[in-house]
Amino acid sequence: MLREELWRDVGALGGFPIFFVLTLFALFFSRFLFGSLLIGFVLTLGLTTLIRAIYFHDRPIKETYNNFIRKIHASSFPSLHTMRASLVATVLGMSIQNYPLFALFLVTAAGVGYSRVRSKRHFIKDVVVGYILGVLIGLASYYVAWRVVF
Repeated sequence: MLREELWRDVGALGGFPIFFVLTLFALFFSRFLFGSLLIGFVLTLGLTTLIRAIYFHDRPIKETYNNFIRKIHASSFPSLHTMRASLVATVLGMSIQNYPLFALFLVTAAGVGYSRVRSKRHFIKDVVVGYILGVLIGLASYYVAWRVVF
C-alpha cells in the first residue's frame, strides 16, 4: 500500500499543479527559467493536443468521452505527465549545469513514466515517446528562451 502511494506521488511530479507552481516560482527568481518553462508548457500542450486529435489511442483502462476535450484527455498517446517531467528535467538540468543533478532529474522523469504505466494510465510506448518529446521540447524551449531573454 505504501509502495502504491509512493508511485502515485512520483507520477504527480509530472502533473499540471506541480508544473504550475514550479513555473510560478521561476517567475520570481529567473526570467530565463520562467521563459523556458512557459515556452515548453505551450509546446507540450499544443503538441499533445495535436497528436491526440489526429491519433487517438485508448488508455489501458478505457475512459468514456462525449466531447473533444474529454476525448483528448481519454487518449493515452503520448504521456503528457512524462513529457512535462522530462521537459522540466531538461530545462533545469541545462540551467543548473550540474551533471549528477541533471542525471537525477532525468531518472526522476523516467520514474514519472514508470508510475504512469504502473497505474495503468499509459502503455510503455506512450511514456517513451512522451519522454523523448519532453527532452526535445526542453532543448528547444531552452534555446528559444536563451535567444529571447538574452
